[in-house]
Amino acid sequence: MISKNKKFIGLLLACFPAIAYANGGGPILLFISGSAFIFGQIWILLIETVLLRKASGLSTKTTFKHVFLANLVSTLIVGLGFPFLLALITAFAMELPQPYGGYASALGT
Repeated sequence: MISKNKKFIGLLLACFPAIAYANGGGPILLFISGSAFIFGQIWILLIETVLLRKASGLSTKTTFKHVFLANLVSTLIVGLGFPFLLALITAFAMELPQPYGGYASALGT
């Protein structure tokens, strides 16, 4: 069991982030966002499967397959394809004369 002193110190550190080091936050945020994405995706697949099954009259297995493939394709296009497209556009736009290249790089981020 965590003592009251340790809880107090933890809350104190959380209230004053200037004294905390920020060299481990990236992996922690990736873990949190990845977990939230997976948890959310399970609910999305479940709800969409139920609604599509009721609307279409297809079997649950067929409906789940269609919903899973649609979500997979949209995740690949929007989640991976769009950021890569923005990076590509930004890379080419940065070759514009200044100050327009700087403006383009700010838009890409």
